Amino acid sequence: MPNKEDWRKNVEERRKEATDADRGRRKSELRLVEQAAVDAQVVTGHESWDRYLSHLQGLVDQHKGFETQLRAALESPDVIDHATLMQNKMALRECRAKIEAWELAIRLPQELMSAGHAAREEREAIERPNDQV
Repeated sequence: MPNKEDWRKNVEERRKEATDADRGRRKSELRLVEQAAVDAQVVTGHESWDRYLSHLQGLVDQHKGFETQLRAALESPDVIDHATLMQNKMALRECRAKIEAWELAIRLPQELMSAGHAAREEREAIERPNDQV
């Protein structure tokens, strides 16, 4: 019959096995993030990417102008028709959503590269022996 000490050893062994499995899974996840960062670096280094970003920035700027016009129309005391107000309100939401999506697309590669750098540091910390911490 196992005694208390045997039970403690068994619990510690299971905890270590679980920790090792968790570390292995986490290292795999971190490698995927690192690879996405490398892919983002390759894409952003291409001149077509700069044209794409310029195109997106042009759309953002254009729609920010539309957003300003729509806000002014919504705040205007001259517009009292309910249908017109609702159309402007829906158009403003659509405009805002497009701006947010394009801004996200512009930021995404840089965020992937930053996440890749952080993932590499975390993975290296996991792989480093405890006496080197």
